[in-house]
Amino acid sequence: MQESFAMARVRRLSRRLSRVCVGAVPVLLLAPPVWWGLVEAPAVYAEMPSGIPYPETLTAVQRAAAAAVTLVPAGVMAWLLAVLHGLFAGFARGEVFSDASSARLRRAARSLAVLFGVGLLYRPAIVLVLTLGNPPGQRMLSLGLSVGDCAALFLAAVAGMLAWAFAEAARLRDENAEIV
Repeated sequence: MQESFAMARVRRLSRRLSRVCVGAVPVLLLAPPVWWGLVEAPAVYAEMPSGIPYPETLTAVQRAAAAAVTLVPAGVMAWLLAVLHGLFAGFARGEVFSDASSARLRRAARSLAVLFGVGLLYRPAIVLVLTLGNPPGQRMLSLGLSVGDCAALFLAAVAGMLAWAFAEAARLRDENAEIV
């Protein structure tokens, strides 16, 4: 049976996305230490909550600690990219509505949910690291919820629903194969 034009496009795009996921992982894991090693302190503070007394310059210890804290969400993103690589590689092989693709989507949903949780903890941790050198009384702990955090949670729910739909499609496909 000849493959449809749409399925051929799915396979081709999935191969490309799979390669993008693999290529993005090392960049994602190398970026935090490089960025925290090179960035000037005022550039960092533009992204931080206002009204907090930040130091004029970052010490090597603060930079290393900030890079370590930043590597946590980067590691979760690398996990998500690895899961997506597997999903897209499966699509490239024609495994679209299958138990395997459903399982990969469930793993993507879990990694997005973990990314949401890590996002909630990232800002307080990074603000604490940056203000730890301040004198007592000027050390801060900042809590917040960003649009990115909410997006990760929403995408986790979407991926979970898609995984459920893919599992049902695989079940119906297998059921129909038994009838014919």
